[in-house]
Amino acid sequence: MKNNQGGLPIVLLWSVVFFIVIILCTFVIEWYYMNVKSEVVKDALTFSALSVYKNIEQSQLQNGNLTLTNEMKVTFNKYLAKNLNLNENLSSKENSIIIGKVEIDYMKIYEKDDIEKTYPDGNIIEYKPSLFVRIKYDIEPILKGILGDRKTVTTSAFIELN
Repeated sequence: MKNNQGGLPIVLLWSVVFFIVIILCTFVIEWYYMNVKSEVVKDALTFSALSVYKNIEQSQLQNGNLTLTNEMKVTFNKYLAKNLNLNENLSSKENSIIIGKVEIDYMKIYEKDDIEKTYPDGNIIEYKPSLFVRIKYDIEPILKGILGDRKTVTTSAFIELN
């Protein structure tokens, strides 16, 4: 640098390195942001799944043979809407972390006599009866221009009904 040779390439090299580091940090922050939103939804989904206890008869629970009733679905939808700040039809409100409408992709009670050994997400069924729920929803990324306006996410939860 003293004899004015190599100064410009060094500045350009450090500029490129700095630019790459900024891009990588941005994507790490985006990944963390999306994971935090997903965990919030998973917690809300789990608490909503627990609401089906309101519609279970004690005698059904003791013999281990439960069926998913319409009342259970209505209760679940009501609590899911409340926990995620959604409208009654499971569409997003103004301050919801979800954009658009939540779709209940899969909901099933695994009874004592069911032969299945794993839930649809691959987790092993350790106790029956149990409830498995999977929903699909869209969330808005921070980097809208690069990653698009919305990302579709699938979240599942299971609870043991004992």
